[in-house]
Amino acid sequence: MRPASPHDLLAALGKPPLLPGGFPAGRQPAWEAATAWITALPVTQLTVLRAHRFTARRTMRRLQLHPHRPA
Repeated sequence: MRPASPHDLLAALGKPPLLPGGFPAGRQPAWEAATAWITALPVTQLTVLRAHRFTARRTMRRLQLHPHRPA
């Protein structure tokens, strides 16, 4: 089973998971797009399944997706 990707997050937000255009070395800025949408939309909860399978790097990447906002 593959780990969740930024494309999964974009799809869950109802946004196109594949970005149009050409990108250097074929790398789409999908993490940047997912971060931008999560920051722009009123996302208050994010459920992560199988989080125990994430590496430390992947866990940190997901924790950094949403800036801490004052309540």
